[in-house]
Amino acid sequence: MSQGDAVACAERGIQAHLLLRGEQPEIPTGYNLISEMYGNVVYVPRSVYTNREAMLGRHANLVAGHDGSIMWLHDEVNMPSMPVENHLSGQRCKGYLSCIASEATTRKVAVVKEGGGDAVALLGLIRLVDYLSQPSVFGRYQTLQIVVDSGTGTTAVGLALGALLLGLPWKVTGIMLADSVEGYEKHEVRLLSDFKKLLMGDCVFNFDEKSAKLVQWIERRMPRKFGRIIKGELELCREIAQQT
Repeated sequence: MSQGDAVACAERGIQAHLLLRGEQPEIPTGYNLISEMYGNVVYVPRSVYTNREAMLGRHANLVAGHDGSIMWLHDEVNMPSMPVENHLSGQRCKGYLSCIASEATTRKVAVVKEGGGDAVALLGLIRLVDYLSQPSVFGRYQTLQIVVDSGTGTTAVGLALGALLLGLPWKVTGIMLADSVEGYEKHEVRLLSDFKKLLMGDCVFNFDEKSAKLVQWIERRMPRKFGRIIKGELELCREIAQQT
């Protein structure tokens, strides 16, 4: 998520520029508030946002200026020389961020695309599963049933893949939001296939992505759209916030 990138950059002395879809809220809260606290935020009209790569490229050129350089982080992560242990620890990404922070003579811009629907996003979710499997959290032997409110379905696939690679007795169920079971299953296959290509054979997989079906996709009982708030949700959020 963009606010996570902004916080990570701030910790390393790097300026984050965040392009957020939609209109600027009168009173920023939640993700919008965190984004504005840690980065330079530009709200982009939805019509412009549909062509993401062109939008990111134009803004990167503005930030870099005439003597700056631009690197797309997705291309850097996909370099074949990167071993799997560096993928899972994020060493190449961290190294590049440190390079940006230390070399102030020329303006360097790293473009980070949206994670949703991208196999690169699975790396972070695998690291999340690794953290959750620590003895101080859930451990490696407790059986878990993880239920994910699924937009693109990438989060559910990443969690399920992490559980498989780490040998955890965890099952992941994705509650579908925007497509059919067939659509989500096709997306799962594409993500797993792209992930294999991403690692360039450095990781041994003992499954066929076309038949693995790591996630159980089920229909949503109450149809819902992005941004729709169900009655009572805000009150419940306030109650939980006050308790914590």
